[in-house]
Amino acid sequence: MDLNLYFEPVELEKPGLVPRSQKSMFGRNIMINTANTPIDEISNYNVAIFGVCEDRNSQNIGSAMAPDSIRNSLYQLYRINDKIKIIDLGNLKSTQTTGDTYFG
Repeated sequence: MDLNLYFEPVELEKPGLVPRSQKSMFGRNIMINTANTPIDEISNYNVAIFGVCEDRNSQNIGSAMAPDSIRNSLYQLYRINDKIKIIDLGNLKSTQTTGDTYFG
């Protein structure tokens, strides 16, 4: 299964995303699905994270922006356990209906 068909790559250059400068920062120590490094094989990872940019049928209008906002804070944290291999798959691609998104 090609997961790149289901996930949008993370845009690390997106305005507002804090640069990952220090080597011990979480964002520098995980595999991130980007346009230059697409998802290849995930069986080597212990944890996979991804965002769902969906706020249709929600009273929390704007919550579709939450995944990138969470990444901004998450990537700034310091990694304390380098034995756990983590991959950020990106955001689940938008679908025509909320049902399709929920299914995905």
